[in-house]
Amino acid sequence: ACPPSQPVFAGIAIFLVAIGLVGNAVIILLILVLKECSKSITNWYILQLALADTLFLLMLPFTASSELSGGWTYGVGMCKLKEAILFINYYASIYFLVVMSFDRYLAVTKAFSSSNWVVTLRRPRAAGIITAFGWVASIAISSPLFIYSTVGGCNICAYQFPMTELENCILVSTRTSLFFCLPLFAMCCFYGMIIRAIVTTQAGTGRSEVQACSHIHRVTLIVLSLVFLFLLSWLPWYTVQISLMYGINLHKEACGTLRYAVRLIAYLNSSLNPYFY
Repeated sequence: ACPPSQPVFAGIAIFLVAIGLVGNAVIILLILVLKECSKSITNWYILQLALADTLFLLMLPFTASSELSGGWTYGVGMCKLKEAILFINYYASIYFLVVMSFDRYLAVTKAFSSSNWVVTLRRPRAAGIITAFGWVASIAISSPLFIYSTVGGCNICAYQFPMTELENCILVSTRTSLFFCLPLFAMCCFYGMIIRAIVTTQAGTGRSEVQACSHIHRVTLIVLSLVFLFLLSWLPWYTVQISLMYGINLHKEACGTLRYAVRLIAYLNSSLNPYFY
């Protein structure tokens, strides 16, 4: 049987779209109008996150509408575009969070370093190259979603890879390892070194010198909060995906409710990000 309409899911999704678009629009305008990109490389990467989140949120009304009406009514082409953009946002977000964490590592632990590679990596030209690579890589990795997404039975828009159940399990496991666990491990390593450097600085310097570093520490805290928000938003989704892959024993209705719940939690990431900046 085809799944029933989901008015509660659609309503919450539209609410998240509204607060997310307002927040991201304000961030984008502030950074562009006040030319914050020229003041800080971190602001440039925050702009990329805001753009990715905005693209993602613009696709959610189509998802909400299809859940409310009980089927996808916007054609195969729009279905492909929607699925691709959803994953482009995810890959771009995790990429720029890792880059921002590494940038914070350089800003805190190498603040007074005159090493050529440190100076070069924090210049606008290098940031532009790093950004271009991130967007191109995110689009390339998401291209299979554009190719294999279609409108299937019950008018549901979803990606349908031509693979066996075993191959699908391998794909899910690989995606979880490469695009969730590995980036989080890298960010934890960067922030572990950052925390150690901050503790060392506060223990070995005078009060005035510590206060001079307060701005760096504040920006670092903002980036760290974004990483935690990403973790809290996407961990439930990955946990459910892995559990379903290994055959979690749940009633069909409970399983459906769980799927909708973790999707909404994942949407929180793009909606709340601007309020952490």
